[in-house]
Amino acid sequence: MSTLPVTLEELIQLHEIQINLFKSLPGIKDIGRLEASVARPKAGYFSDEIEEAAVLWHAIMTNHGFNDGNKRVAYQAMKLYLYKHQIIIKIAPQEAESFLMCRFNEHNLTHENLTKFLRFHLEKND
Repeated sequence: MSTLPVTLEELIQLHEIQINLFKSLPGIKDIGRLEASVARPKAGYFSDEIEEAAVLWHAIMTNHGFNDGNKRVAYQAMKLYLYKHQIIIKIAPQEAESFLMCRFNEHNLTHENLTKFLRFHLEKND
C-alpha cells in the first residue's frame, strides 16, 4: 500500500539521534533484523497507512536490531511514517511508553493493539 516507507538509512539516522539524546549504547546488533523491520509494512496485506505504521512500530521494537534504544527508535520511526503520509499523532511520548509497558507486562504487545492505539490518537492532516 505505502509508497512512502521509512528507509533503512532513515532508521539508522533516527537511532543515532536517540543515542546522542539519551547517551545509550550505540551500534547495530543485526542489520538483517533492521532490514526486515522496514520491509514489513510493505508486505501489502495491511488495511491502511495507520496499520502499516503500527506494524513498523511493532517490528522495530520486537526485532531488536540495535544494541540499545529499539523502543525509542521504533516510536520515532512510526511517527516519521505517519508524517510522510500526512497523518499526525496526538499523544505524549510518556503516554505511549505507559501503554507499551502495560502491553509488555501483560505479554500482549501485538500490531493489532498498536493499530487500535494509533487509531484512537490520530488525526488526519487534510
